[in-house]
Amino acid sequence: MVFAKCGTTSKMWDFLRDTYSSGVINKMEEEGGEQQRKRMSVGLYVSCPANIKGTIDSVLATDRVLKSTEWNRLVVGELTNSIDVDSEVEHINEFSKNLVLQELEFASHLSIPAILIQLTKPNNTQLAHLLNDKIVSNFSYSVWFNIPMVHPSRYSPIAETEYDTWDWWNNFRTYCNYDKRLGLVLDLPDIKHSVPSCELDRWIGRTSHRGFPKDSEEVPVVMVVGAGRGPLVQAVLNVSYTLNRRVKVYAVEKNPYAINTLIDRVNNEWNNKVTLINEDMRIYKPPEMADILVSELLGSFGDNELSPECLDGAQRFLKRLIAPPQELFTFTHPNWSENINNRRFKKLKFNCSQTSVLTGFVGFFDTVLYKDVNLSIHPDTHTPDMVSWFPIVFPLSEPVHVTKGNVIEMSFWREESQDKVWYEWCLESPVKGAIMNPNGRSYFIRKR
Repeated sequence: MVFAKCGTTSKMWDFLRDTYSSGVINKMEEEGGEQQRKRMSVGLYVSCPANIKGTIDSVLATDRVLKSTEWNRLVVGELTNSIDVDSEVEHINEFSKNLVLQELEFASHLSIPAILIQLTKPNNTQLAHLLNDKIVSNFSYSVWFNIPMVHPSRYSPIAETEYDTWDWWNNFRTYCNYDKRLGLVLDLPDIKHSVPSCELDRWIGRTSHRGFPKDSEEVPVVMVVGAGRGPLVQAVLNVSYTLNRRVKVYAVEKNPYAINTLIDRVNNEWNNKVTLINEDMRIYKPPEMADILVSELLGSFGDNELSPECLDGAQRFLKRLIAPPQELFTFTHPNWSENINNRRFKKLKFNCSQTSVLTGFVGFFDTVLYKDVNLSIHPDTHTPDMVSWFPIVFPLSEPVHVTKGNVIEMSFWREESQDKVWYEWCLESPVKGAIMNPNGRSYFIRKR
């Protein structure tokens, strides 16, 4: 009799049963000119079952114990915890791979909505490769990864290596190209091992108005504040049509005459796709937070439409980046040089303060108007109540994983031609990137 020790899944039992019935491990013997099967028994070893009858029933269970609608709505499958596809021991690696494939196929057979995988170590390259192959083959279920938010090595007095489990998750989703079918199941730490707020932000990412991580599919909320007669609202809708992406639009306006125009446009032009708010933006309490805030509060004298007062406090929604800002380009006025050249080139190096995903860079400005009179949107020297200028974003074409202690190096160019000025930028390390915005093809400032 063959015994499979506790922990073997019912699918392994099915494998042994099917193998037996197929005759692969049956031995045919010649006795008296006739072929006879040699009997063989296959059993499941269960250590000290609390309920013998219940254990026998569970061992003999099939996929028919539940209806198909119950399998695909109510059950999440869990891969065998002992699998180690990334083992350096060849036979363990091969056995684990075969078992994973068998269990994934069984999950497809049951049409369950998701499977749960325990990530127990930092190196999961082979497992990621195997799953990504299934993902690109369009399998139907989601894959959830169960990881402790704080690894025990971080508070163990004897641990030789301290693990950052966010790294494990981020590496996996990077291998799988951030597929939306990958999910995260976090084991929260106890109160004795709390997580710093910066690490919580990294786990949570961009949050919805309900406080949950943003779904990379949830409809973004756009608030047009100071909507006037609606040109910016129309621009937002135009962008949503161009990108074929739904948006939820709020138009906030206090002017009663402009409100009449907006009511007509909501009903007759915008097909009630815009929520109209007849209130002062300074006292309005929105039912949800905005992903994008749109405004145009410039008048004949720059700020005489009170853009600083109306938009006061908006910078508190901006998060710090991975490393402190550094000086890039400097201009001095008046410039009495005979050969004025406003082209610039400079490389900047940043030390990564914590393992993160780098998606781009933010540019600020700090200017000395006269002696000690300054205007600044630099986070460390920000002029109080000045929110009429906003940072510029230099995006990367793809997210880049950076590890704490990495040197992030960027090249920046300020270029100009006879009729325009533009910036170009390129990631130099930790990986080489393409030069962005060549010849100002995506963004430029026209000289005339």
